[in-house]
Order: sequence, then C-alpha cells, then structure tokens
Amino acid sequence: MTDRELKKENQISNETDGNKGVEPGLFDMHVHSSFSADSDTGLAEYAVRAGELKLKGLCFTEHADYNPGEEDYDFFSYQDFIISLKNLQDSLKKSNTELYLLKGIEYSEPHLYHRKFQELKEKSFDMIMAAVHWVKGGFVGDQEITAKYSPREIFSVYYDKLLKTAKFGGYDVLAHFDFPRRYLGAEAARGFARIESKILKVLIEQDIVLEVNTSPVRKAGLEPMPSARILSEYYRLGGRKVILGSDAHSLEELGRDLDQAYSLVQKIGLTAGYFKDRTFRPC
Repeated sequence: MTDRELKKENQISNETDGNKGVEPGLFDMHVHSSFSADSDTGLAEYAVRAGELKLKGLCFTEHADYNPGEEDYDFFSYQDFIISLKNLQDSLKKSNTELYLLKGIEYSEPHLYHRKFQELKEKSFDMIMAAVHWVKGGFVGDQEITAKYSPREIFSVYYDKLLKTAKFGGYDVLAHFDFPRRYLGAEAARGFARIESKILKVLIEQDIVLEVNTSPVRKAGLEPMPSARILSEYYRLGGRKVILGSDAHSLEELGRDLDQAYSLVQKIGLTAGYFKDRTFRPC
C-alpha cells in the first residue's frame, strides 16, 4: 500500500520507538524498497536490518500499479529489480548469510488492469499479492475522499471492489483485507459481516491466502488488518493459511509488530508461513 501523507510523520516516530527484534523464524512478507515509488530504502539496507532483527526472511513486494492516477503508475521495472535482488542474494551466499530474500509484487486492482497482470504473472516471482487501494476515483485514505464520502460509502465501494478482486483470482495473497479501517477507524468497519464472509469464502475456494498486515498498529493504534473478528471468521469458514507483513517502506518499519500478529494468528489457530516459488510453506 502507499503511505503518502503519513510517511514522514511515522518515520520520525518509528526512529524514536525503535524495533528491538521479532520472534525467531518469522518472515516479513510485505516490504517496499526503492523499486517502489514511495520508498527510498535499498534492498541491501533491508537485508542488514533483517539480520539485526533475527528475521528468517523477507519478501520485497514492490508496487505494481497501472491506474494512471497512481503516483506509482508504471514505475516498477521487473528487469532492474530481478538483477539487483539476484546480485544481493549472491553476495549473501558468498558471506554465508542465512537469510531468505524473496521476490514479489503488490498488484493493485488486477481485475481492472488485467492485461499487465497477466504479463507479470508469467514472471519469476515467489509471491504475487493483490490489493485494492482506490475508491471513488482516489486513494482510499486521501483527504478529498474521506471528506467527500461517508465511512460507510467508502467501505461499501471498497468491499465491492475487493469481492471483484477475489473472484478474479490468479494470485497468491490478498493484502490488508479491511484496508479503509486504517484511515477511518474501527467503528467505521462495523456492519459488513455479510460481504466480508462472502469475500472470505471466495478466497478459500481459490486457495488465496490472507495477509495479516501490521501497519495499523504503528500508524493508528489499531489491531492488524484483518481484524481478529475477520480472521476468526476466516478460520470458521475453513481458512487456515496466512502470511505476516509489516508493509514497511523504511528500515524503521521492517518487522514492526510481527510478534503481535503472530500471537494473534496462533490464538485463532491459523498457520503463518511464507511463499517460495508461488508455493505456501509454514514458518
């Protein structure tokens, strides 16, 4: 997801708060580097920080956005990304550094921009993540959207697009299920149980995994996305697999609050894992 107006403010607070480490053996499966337009952190910088945090691995999920209104529009260069990541992986191998560096993308609204999606889908990724970021002609958290439309209108349109994204399929993971909650708050997310269950059923039928995204914890003082209520419904319906992601756009955000997400999914009975070669593997 993009971090627009909150990015600088949260970088400052994160520098103060710090991140002392995470549960050994965990993967941060949602990380944005300078190959995304809204991050200026290099791949190698993240690798060093991941080692300090005792992460077992991380997945670079660069933005793949083909909405002409997006600041990231057509920014992603697959060839440059793959070459840089391969060089880093080779360097780590020579130094006997044990760290999984996985390659992924976060593709926005694949049901709308399906031609480019089909093209990228054939590339060599470990994980393809889909997401919905835009409603009513703008980014879901932009002030012009939240000022013009009610929280219920935003959530209704968002979930309608999320259902279409779920039905479209062809990817491995659905990102930040109840995304507008990060901007609108927990109360605004109430009252959508029926369509949430409908979307979850489609995901389970297609073996699409949920991401547990920790960005609302540090940015809004909220529980991860999806909420515990939605994750419990996912389990009730038969879903079992999840990945954990910080949605980091800077070093200070890498691995943030993964422990909290891991404890949550364990309590519910879900299995946290990672993707390698488009295949889910438990942590």
